[in-house]
Amino acid sequence: MKRRSLKGFTLVELVVVIAIIGVLAAILIPMMSGYIKKSYKKSDVSAGDTIGKAALSLVEEEEQAADSFYAGNPSKYSVSADYAGKTETYDLVVVCKSDNACTKWLPIDASAQQFCDDMNSSGYIGKLCKVKYAGPKHVKIWMIGYRPDDISQIEVWTSDSSGGKPVYRVWPSPDSEYA
Repeated sequence: MKRRSLKGFTLVELVVVIAIIGVLAAILIPMMSGYIKKSYKKSDVSAGDTIGKAALSLVEEEEQAADSFYAGNPSKYSVSADYAGKTETYDLVVVCKSDNACTKWLPIDASAQQFCDDMNSSGYIGKLCKVKYAGPKHVKIWMIGYRPDDISQIEVWTSDSSGGKPVYRVWPSPDSEYA
């Protein structure tokens, strides 16, 4: 009587393969999530750089936009940013913020309407992307402002969806949370 030779894997071999796949997944998943978080941070820093340069360019080239940018704006916040191992605390005047969908700029008060209109019509708004890295403080929107002691120092920050206090500085020198 001939014995048939069945080809296939034994139960032990299958269990070993599944165990190896599980160990590899346990190693790779945290590593991949770290890479994803880093890519979100880099994306936000790049977007912040573009937003900041667009605002700076608009203020330098358009007199009405500059007047609107620096007019009124009673929304002054005391902010802290960690950069290069030290904490910097100063006042920041917030001029405008993105809406929750990041599709347009909204003025903090009516005096900044012209600046926001110019930012919205500049063609840049189509490139505005949502904040990708929410961070531990769950930020969702962009804010543009300046330091009252040095009005040439335009800054881009992120904030929560309520548009409350600025949370993380993204441009010109990103907060350590984005490092």
